[in-house]
Amino acid sequence: MKPVIRDTVAADRPTLDRLIQALNSTEAQFQHDRDVSMSAARRHVDALIEKLDERNGFHLTAEFDGRCIGWLMAVTEEAEGFYLLPEWRRNGRITDLVVDADYRGQGVGRTLIEEALARFKHKGVPRVKIAAVSDNQRAIGLYRSIGFTDYSLELDLDLT
Repeated sequence: MKPVIRDTVAADRPTLDRLIQALNSTEAQFQHDRDVSMSAARRHVDALIEKLDERNGFHLTAEFDGRCIGWLMAVTEEAEGFYLLPEWRRNGRITDLVVDADYRGQGVGRTLIEEALARFKHKGVPRVKIAAVSDNQRAIGLYRSIGFTDYSLELDLDLT
């Protein structure tokens, strides 16, 4: 199966909300802090779309047989650390990636990421980052198979 990758349009919005709610539900299996409500998904999508313009971003939709089956959002960032060489301060970040559960494991996520990487390369971005909940080994395996490597580690301590 080869999905069509295209720019996301306003008509995709209801599907984006549903996909983000599904992502939150998946991550809730690994992390107890996820709000899996549709209202939380809508607020999250609102915030992501707001970031697009201010952070020179883009979002992509994977479509198969006229149905939106995946979504990726990416932004360009400027690192503030003077510890980084100037040529490495600009990077891309894939902030969100979700594939409809019925289409996972069929190359949809890989195809979305490959298109995002091509767009970043065209923009002259030297490095792209992506993150996953640490227990989501399926996502981490995909990212590593594409060539992503460990860069930093964020640790969490629940004080409740």
